[in-house]
Amino acid sequence: WVARGGLRAVSAAHVKKLVDGGADVVLVDSRPKRKFDKGHVPGAVNVPYAGNLTDDGRLRPAADLRARFVEVGAGPDADAVVYCGSGVTACHDALVMEHVGLGLPRVFVGSWSAWSADPDRPAATSER
Repeated sequence: WVARGGLRAVSAAHVKKLVDGGADVVLVDSRPKRKFDKGHVPGAVNVPYAGNLTDDGRLRPAADLRARFVEVGAGPDADAVVYCGSGVTACHDALVMEHVGLGLPRVFVGSWSAWSADPDRPAATSER
């Protein structure tokens, strides 16, 4: 990982090691469900960043936000890595996790764009 002003960033190579090695890590995909369903890093869970917001664009109550992440295993004791399509909205989930006391997760800044660019990396899709 690379520390940049407190942000803990990881590369595609690091995420691949986590996936291949069966590490006890929670990969949080911040993209909308329709994009997650079409392809994601194997083992990832979907917590769309937009669900952090109310209809008027404000953050939902902290207890609700915390529950969203705890429900998928990204609780306070979890080793979490967040990603999205290109690294931007993953930061939204990361900041929310920090805000509600779950700690600042690592961010896979290359995200799905970097992951899916290499045909040797595995991809998963959601069953319907």
